[in-house]
Amino acid sequence: MREGERELGYVVVDMQSSVIRMLKMEIAGCESLKELDAHGLLCADSMLRAAASYGAAIGAYRMESRIDELQEFLSGCGFLWSNDKFTSPLSNFIKICQK
Repeated sequence: MREGERELGYVVVDMQSSVIRMLKMEIAGCESLKELDAHGLLCADSMLRAAASYGAAIGAYRMESRIDELQEFLSGCGFLWSNDKFTSPLSNFIKICQK
């Protein structure tokens, strides 16, 4: 994610069995994802929604993450902890249109 020439951060995703998985997230200037300031929260939210949109475009219906440092952030976004991972339906973040 960029703002002009400045890189703000990135999220690494893959897809497995119709689930978009967030594998890693980095936010420029953020030492720890456990303690996000207002700018960090905005970046994390934007990257989460971009990952959800990408997932929907390639056929995912659910999102999951095992990024431990994002536990508080993801809980606040509606993710649920189950089987050592956070999960959420993509419909919590984007509108999925029926064809």
